[in-house]
Amino acid sequence: MAADPVAIPLLERFSEVIVEDSTTQSLPDELEEVWQGCGNATESAKSAFKVHVRMDLLSGGLKGQALTDGRYLIRNHLCDSIGGNVVVSVSSI
Repeated sequence: MAADPVAIPLLERFSEVIVEDSTTQSLPDELEEVWQGCGNATESAKSAFKVHVRMDLLSGGLKGQALTDGRYLIRNHLCDSIGGNVVVSVSSI
């Protein structure tokens, strides 16, 4: 799966421009030892997982798909912004 790459002159100075997003899915409490959950001000789950997806805007390709515990913070991926790449983290609360 791929999208059409974007041609924005400002971005051409980078080898990659990565946009990342994730979504969280709650699971039954019995899976807490396998998938640690998360919580916020309105709801919480003892067990949940996150699906992370990255897209390189320059090539249009998907890369870096991952499953993590629900409590994993997307900003932990930002260490990948080193080395001439731009990482944009998209999150909704």
